[in-house]
Amino acid sequence: MTLDEHKITRIESFTFRREFPRYMGNNAKVGPHGKTGIEKIRRIHSNQGAIGIGRSAAPDESIYCFIGCSVGDLFDPAIGTVVEAGFLDAPLHDLAGQILEQPVWKMVGARAGNSIEVYTGGIYFDDLDPQDSPRGIDAVLEACQQDFDAGHAHFKLKIGRGFKFMETARGDQRDIDVTRAVRDAFPNSKILIDANDGY
Repeated sequence: MTLDEHKITRIESFTFRREFPRYMGNNAKVGPHGKTGIEKIRRIHSNQGAIGIGRSAAPDESIYCFIGCSVGDLFDPAIGTVVEAGFLDAPLHDLAGQILEQPVWKMVGARAGNSIEVYTGGIYFDDLDPQDSPRGIDAVLEACQQDFDAGHAHFKLKIGRGFKFMETARGDQRDIDVTRAVRDAFPNSKILIDANDGY
């Protein structure tokens, strides 16, 4: 069966509360995240009985317009989700994999292996917390060490301190200093960055 033969008939939304391994501070746009977060999950149903599930933080009103669309109009295994349906990227990948009877990694062309590298996405602006007595760069390194000890060999660092929480030049320099400190402390780890639209 092809993706074009499947039409989206229903999109369900539900949430769950997750607990973070520690207090999560600011990113470039949002203040403290705290100890818990709410995740919005979507379950997409097709007229042929296939179901895809995945995270999607989009507002409800932005996704229901896809009811009635063929999965093939929204997703191509060679390139992924079309831009207009980007809000449903994860559940559409799962749905296409279910329809094509392939794991997503295989559908998108990855080679099979016995392991994958994982990174932590929980390295926030811990250096700026608490506001009345910021802990500095060592707080970021402590978070990295905690996540490294939990099995995350690589780090995605939040940057963009100068967007909202520091003067621009000082914030940019702090981003550089934090990145260098993480590199020095974890020379074998890969570093990714996430500015949350803060640049």
